[in-house]
Amino acid sequence: MYTYIGRIYYTENKLDDARKLKNSALITLTNRATHIPLIVQFAIMEFTCGEEYQAEALFETVLQLNPKRVDVWTSYVDQLVKKNKIEVARRVLERASFEAKYGDDETRAHWQKLLENYTKQFGNIQK
Repeated sequence: MYTYIGRIYYTENKLDDARKLKNSALITLTNRATHIPLIVQFAIMEFTCGEEYQAEALFETVLQLNPKRVDVWTSYVDQLVKKNKIEVARRVLERASFEAKYGDDETRAHWQKLLENYTKQFGNIQK
């Protein structure tokens, strides 16, 4: 129901109303399992009828909290490709690959520290 009404708001260019509806839906829906699919649907609607930066922000928020959700990664990349943002899609895919390989926050922080140490020791290598 929320996505149906949201789609109407987006097609009528009532972006603020659509965003308020999404926020209300997240508060109202008690089953947290429905939150991610709802946010993804609203992000897709933002890409198609709204503002791209809002859509990207929604996807990025979901992925920060749920980095192992392959369905979200692929939806995000799909929307970027549809908007012909190929380089951004490529970077997102690289991040998805990294997330899948190294997983949790502690491990990513460890790899980030290693990368910073390497950069300090050897500098940035330009091809």
